[in-house]
Amino acid sequence: MADEAEARLGSRLGSYVLREIIGKGGMGVVYRAEHIYIQKMVAVKVLHGHYFDQPDARERFLQEAQAASVIDHPNIVGVTDFGEAPDGTIFLVMAHVEGTPLDRLMRWEGHIDLFRSLVILNQVTRALMAAHAKGVVHRDMKPENIMLRSKPGRREIVREVSDEHGTLDFVEPEGNYDFVTILDFGAAKLFDHGLPRGGPESSLVIGTPAYMAPETASVGRADARSDVYAVGVIFYEMLTGTVPFDGDSAVNIMMKHVHEAPIPPSECNPHVEITAEAERVILKALHKDPDDRQQSMEALHADLQRCYGSVHFRRADQLTPGVSAETLRRPAPPAGPPILLTNVKKRPGVVPTPARGTAVATAPIPLVTRKKSDRHDTLPFGNGGPSLLNGAGPAKPKA
Repeated sequence: MADEAEARLGSRLGSYVLREIIGKGGMGVVYRAEHIYIQKMVAVKVLHGHYFDQPDARERFLQEAQAASVIDHPNIVGVTDFGEAPDGTIFLVMAHVEGTPLDRLMRWEGHIDLFRSLVILNQVTRALMAAHAKGVVHRDMKPENIMLRSKPGRREIVREVSDEHGTLDFVEPEGNYDFVTILDFGAAKLFDHGLPRGGPESSLVIGTPAYMAPETASVGRADARSDVYAVGVIFYEMLTGTVPFDGDSAVNIMMKHVHEAPIPPSECNPHVEITAEAERVILKALHKDPDDRQQSMEALHADLQRCYGSVHFRRADQLTPGVSAETLRRPAPPAGPPILLTNVKKRPGVVPTPARGTAVATAPIPLVTRKKSDRHDTLPFGNGGPSLLNGAGPAKPKA
């Protein structure tokens, strides 16, 4: 398969020349490609050759193009073209997104602080709200599918610093922030807007075990609340540095999602700021029964707004006197003390966050050994039954 992918380098598909392999998955290979006339760089996803004669695989590949193109949201990668070459090669064309995948950032950082996590997840939930409004359930939300790139901020960042006298608020213009693009709708499911919950669904279980909702793992069912569960897993992982359920095989991980209760994130990593509300939101999203979770992505998005701790933001219409909106459009200066706003009443239960530039000793954050074949691959399971957990037997992860 690697030879097939590399053999295409330099070849032409439609109006695009394939320049470089930038990603591989179970369904196809993604290339950085160039439009031969306008020299614009794009991403071209090519279906693996052994799927050309399989109608189900072709249909799923087409469905990915339809799912991504119907949403039209700034935080979702756009699909601009779909085609079939004379030799039978099937491909789709997407915007080329530069940036850093969230999973790579977590490997570098160990964990993501609460404020930064909320900035990222606010965008993720808004994008998924738009997808669900169009009848599209992603079904494979995971850090690898969240691309981040830095953009100049436009807000004020308020940092609370506590001492024996109380809690002080400091403010500074927002520097850069992480702009989110959601990738890979290859596992997406398009539903009729009129399809009731519990209606007919595919018996093919598709997803990534570490982020798979219990109802998907057990009976192959997925709806908007399954995406809510996946976002809850991602939030847990961002704050703690580990997923709530891990194991030595895909089946083992899926069974834990179905049968085991997660360790509360504040117990999993007590060395990071996790507000009581953030923990409540995560654990609600991770309920085994979909009816006990947030019932929509809108509800989860609203819950996230109550999760902020010692760092939060203010919009441009709430600016400090003397700080112009134009100042907020530029990155914050690399040095210099923040502006002291006010002395406010001490609030218990808030983990203090020092002002920028203050050195702090912290305990090491435990990292996770990530098994690519089990935790992070998108796995299609069984044509012979609705789930591995219902007697279909073990299946090999996708290459």
